[in-house]
Amino acid sequence: MPRLLLACLVVPLLASASPVDQPEMQAAIQAHRDGRYDEALRILKARFERIATGAKDTRQDYFITMFEWEHLAGDLLP
Repeated sequence: MPRLLLACLVVPLLASASPVDQPEMQAAIQAHRDGRYDEALRILKARFERIATGAKDTRQDYFITMFEWEHLAGDLLP
């Protein structure tokens, strides 16, 4: 049930995400779904590196990146 609530919060964030970042996040999610965990991890790590720069336009990326990171970690960890 908590994941459903989080998913409800993500949809509006995706709608407001910049068009440049949406395809990258969609690629990470699709790679995760397809079992290409290394690719999904690579994309998410690149997003975290960009967020760590502190650029103003990366603030909105943090939530969705952490959300997908949690799901990926859940599948990767025993």
